[in-house]
Amino acid sequence: MFCSSKNKDELWPTLLEKAYAKKFGSYSIIEGGHTDRALDDLVAGIPARINLDFPNLQELWARIYNEHKVLESYLGASSNSHKDGDKASSGTGIV
Repeated sequence: MFCSSKNKDELWPTLLEKAYAKKFGSYSIIEGGHTDRALDDLVAGIPARINLDFPNLQELWARIYNEHKVLESYLGASSNSHKDGDKASSGTGIV
């Protein structure tokens, strides 16, 4: 429903999405979910959130770099839903 591939013969992304939606009961339940929870479900990791409201951007970048390169963590990004949908943006410019 939401997932697609540039290669029309590649079915695994849509099948994985369908199985994930079935686990929770419907596509509407997984729409707008949290990336950390989805990654936890898919790779059995320990989810962590990094708030972008860091007072020092170099400290934020160091934390993200450490998570990815040193700890080899999976990273994802998401933002809260908004009544204006994709037209809305936060102070950081993330829709």
